[in-house]
Amino acid sequence: MRYRLEHKETYYGTLVGFWKEWGFPVLPITALPESIYVVSQDGIDLYAVPVYETNSSIAWIGFPTSNKLSPKELRAGALGELLKFIEGRVLEKGFELLLTTSDTPKLMESFIASGFEPSDEGVTFYTKRI
Repeated sequence: MRYRLEHKETYYGTLVGFWKEWGFPVLPITALPESIYVVSQDGIDLYAVPVYETNSSIAWIGFPTSNKLSPKELRAGALGELLKFIEGRVLEKGFELLLTTSDTPKLMESFIASGFEPSDEGVTFYTKRI
């Protein structure tokens, strides 16, 4: 597997394609952080994960998205490996805590397998476009 850091300006079109394939809402580019971490294999991007680097010791992992058109067998385990890569990179930058939210069973399994601890249950995540 190959891991890389992409900039939102150059990767936005690909990420929009992933969102559309899954029927997810398309966020404006201004809602994304500069850093998009990507894992690929055999020249095929498997997952893309925006990471928000705050001005505190917290980095927030936002909405990991898989490439729905990639072979499932290539995606198996790829998110967990990408999470390890992200952890190493943000640790090098001085962050002390990774935060994320999800109610998607596959994502939740990957987070827990990667050492994340559930910290809340029955919580609704709210957004408001202003």
